[in-house]
Amino acid sequence: MIINEQLINNFLQYLKNEGKKEKTIYTNRYNFMAFFHWLKENKKHTVEQVDKLTIEKYKQYLFSLPASKYGKYKDRESLSSGTINQKLVAVKNFFKFVNYVYDIWLDSNKIKMNKVRSQRCDSFSEEEIKEMIKAIEHTEKYELNRTRLKLLIMIAYTSGMRLNEIRNLTIQQVMEWKAKITGKWDKDRRVYFTDNTQKLLLKYIELRKQPIERTGKIGEDSMEYAVIGHNQETFWNKIWKQAITVAFQKLNKFLKRSKHITLHTLRHSFATKLVNDWVNLTHIQNLMGHSKLSTTAIYIHENWSNLKNIQDSTFKNFAI
Repeated sequence: MIINEQLINNFLQYLKNEGKKEKTIYTNRYNFMAFFHWLKENKKHTVEQVDKLTIEKYKQYLFSLPASKYGKYKDRESLSSGTINQKLVAVKNFFKFVNYVYDIWLDSNKIKMNKVRSQRCDSFSEEEIKEMIKAIEHTEKYELNRTRLKLLIMIAYTSGMRLNEIRNLTIQQVMEWKAKITGKWDKDRRVYFTDNTQKLLLKYIELRKQPIERTGKIGEDSMEYAVIGHNQETFWNKIWKQAITVAFQKLNKFLKRSKHITLHTLRHSFATKLVNDWVNLTHIQNLMGHSKLSTTAIYIHENWSNLKNIQDSTFKNFAI
């Protein structure tokens, strides 16, 4: 059976019929097309020509690719095992479809995935976050950019929101103190905002109304999104992921810490702060938007010294 555009479209329709989200279908198409083009370069055109050795050669090819110049792993020489696994998942799904619908090829479960070591997720204390805020004065030239980055840090640290959740956050939601959002895996949850977050947002909005410092022009602000783009291409829509990544890269470079500052590590700091203040783990689960309590328990660091104090105070009067 020839692997062609029609077969690939049938595969994507199969995913749609299975109830997969549009984003999942897009990711599968993007990653499988990379495999498809690699197959053509290696003169393999049919399903029957793909064996386990072919898959292993493709994995070797993926390991030879350089990492993206943006993001946490920009200094790696090759793609991470996690990224390679994402690409292999699309290949597995395609051959699962072929095996199920056409009853050919080997069992997709025989495609081995790479073992991914869990990455340590840093967290920051309030003092460290205040140092970040001070460092912004050195990493961002314009007040508009400085205020936006402070707002990003404030929202992530005090509400535990993910990157895409913050990108889609509206002014109205922040000013109403709380927002019902749809997060990862289409799970709905409520997030809450502090008085200081509101004050910082109002300051940011006022700056958005003024002429842009580097050009003197006034952008067309829709006044919908809480955090917006400042570049010529993005005036004034929701902020691009790349703009956030670059801002944190400059901050990391200036501070020269071993701990890596991202919106995710700030979200992790939000959870760590809650557990250190002895907030009920179920409450933290709801605030983080985790489906399982076990995810919350793994996600956060226990403060072992606090646990020792709690145990001592509970049992100090017990004697035999």
